Amino acid sequence: MCANYSDTSDSLSAQDGARLAEVNAGFAYRPHDSSRWAALGRYTYLYELASPGQVGGASDDQRSHVLSLDGIWQMSQRWEMAGKLASRPGDYRMGRGEGAWLDSRADFFKLGVGNNFTNVSDDLTHPRLDNKGWCITMTGYYQVIAGD
Repeated sequence: MCANYSDTSDSLSAQDGARLAEVNAGFAYRPHDSSRWAALGRYTYLYELASPGQVGGASDDQRSHVLSLDGIWQMSQRWEMAGKLASRPGDYRMGRGEGAWLDSRADFFKLGVGNNFTNVSDDLTHPRLDNKGWCITMTGYYQVIAGD
């Protein structure tokens, strides 16, 4: 788990201050009796009132929750399938530090299949200098973005 908080004030102009709050938590799971399955997850909360002097000229505020979950199944030594689901429900407002909060949501779906055509191993505890080869991965995704 990781947390960041920053509150910056400008002594010349109170409107030029900035605030950032971010909290991240995640997990990784692989059963002790099988290396064929793995799951990864992450949660992030973000609140941002960016500085007007920030690169890109921030003019809106954001508060969001981001949830993501990855699942990996190694079907054999050479074939692997993975999927990812992610969602970002949140709010933004167009006026910096003022105005009504508007709904903002993005959802993400991704599937992937990969094949290792050689004897290359992903076991990093037993590195070998003579492993050579290539891998091909096919990935597809579907994305929905909704907002007001």
